[in-house]
Amino acid sequence: MLTMTFEGYMKWKPMTRAWAQLPTGELRYRNPRLHSPNLESPRALLAYLNSLPGLRIRYEKPSPGTPPEQFFETRPLLDEMAKTPLCQ
Repeated sequence: MLTMTFEGYMKWKPMTRAWAQLPTGELRYRNPRLHSPNLESPRALLAYLNSLPGLRIRYEKPSPGTPPEQFFETRPLLDEMAKTPLCQ
């Protein structure tokens, strides 16, 4: 579980959502279904990313040595996604 705080033009309440860790170490957003607490689809989450310039992420239960939180600027991510389609 990751807690995400979208930063930008107004104050947002932090969102806690489930992600699956792939064997490569990458994280994949879990689709809403019976065994996932997520309420919205990845497409809805991308709408948040598209509207705000920053995203602050932290693990709900961090392991030792994990940074307490990380901040990502969403504009470079969105520019890359515009160049490379997510779905083929």
